[in-house]
Amino acid sequence: MAAIENNAHFVWSPRHTNHIKEDHGLPIYCVSFNFHSEACKTVFASCGSNWATIYKCLPGGAVEVLQAYVDEDAQEEFYACKWSVDTATGDPLLLIAGKKGLLKILNCTTQKLEWAAEGHGDAINDISIHPTQPSLVLTASRDSSLRLWNTRTKVCVLIMNGDGGHRNEVLSIDFHPGDGNQFVSAGMDNTVKIWNMEGALEHIESSFHYSADSGNVFATKFLACPRFSSHKVHNNYVDCVRFIGDLILSKSVDERIRLWRPDVSLDEPIDVKGHIHLVQEMELEDCANMWWLRFALDRQCRTLACGTTSGTVLVWDPHTLCRRPKAKLKRGPGSKIQIRQTAVKEGKMSGESTGDLQEKR
Repeated sequence: MAAIENNAHFVWSPRHTNHIKEDHGLPIYCVSFNFHSEACKTVFASCGSNWATIYKCLPGGAVEVLQAYVDEDAQEEFYACKWSVDTATGDPLLLIAGKKGLLKILNCTTQKLEWAAEGHGDAINDISIHPTQPSLVLTASRDSSLRLWNTRTKVCVLIMNGDGGHRNEVLSIDFHPGDGNQFVSAGMDNTVKIWNMEGALEHIESSFHYSADSGNVFATKFLACPRFSSHKVHNNYVDCVRFIGDLILSKSVDERIRLWRPDVSLDEPIDVKGHIHLVQEMELEDCANMWWLRFALDRQCRTLACGTTSGTVLVWDPHTLCRRPKAKLKRGPGSKIQIRQTAVKEGKMSGESTGDLQEKR
């Protein structure tokens, strides 16, 4: 684990403080900080094998294990974990998903599994939480579809696939931070797609009023056409995509993170040409032809971090538009384990080495 001090003059002072090896001894696929309450700002979760573990960062770099969840299915592997909150009680919720295609919601106050959402036909690769309505959750799957769930009423609200959808595994998704009606997806079909849910707002609102006690089945709707779609950003798998304002950061296997915008207003009619405007490229290293290396941003978009196959974490200030990283963080001499995932919390970073997802899957 490394801490980064970031002041108004962007002076970087990275320091390695700790590292953790979990008892299951298998790859850790995801790490995620809890952004949803001040009381949990130093809490993060990790997932790997059929485990999910919750930690708290302590002064001086120490880390305390708060909770651990071991799935009853030994064949499960969790690939993604994200935090949400129960809007009625304020209880922190940890959402985990992976190989079995189930989205599981753990209540960390009651220490109970609240719901295992079924619907995807294959593994779930990523999870994204709505920026203002944390009960709305997106999942991206190997079955080429995306699903929007309402975790409060326990229904699947929307399914995104069809004529305009992805043609292979969906690897990465992200809600627009300011406009929760927009989200971006990317996958193994080399495409990046921007979706708009404005036409389904009434249906989404109705999901909050649904009750299973009514005896009726909630009618899930389909969204077949994205707002924008392009295969011109990358010519290989797109394994990570994030909004930064109205711009988009994405990466493939060519040792580049690209910052770009679609050459069309998101308020205009659907764009079928997929033209983009490239703003900047950030250079990676020790990542060629290796997929599922995911970068991370803090919530203020001041720190961008991405791991490498040689055990280094590369760090940029995305506002400087500098191609080369501002810092290179190394865990210690001789440490060359691949780092597949990082998490950044308001200038503080937590990274964990993981194994090769492609081989393990």
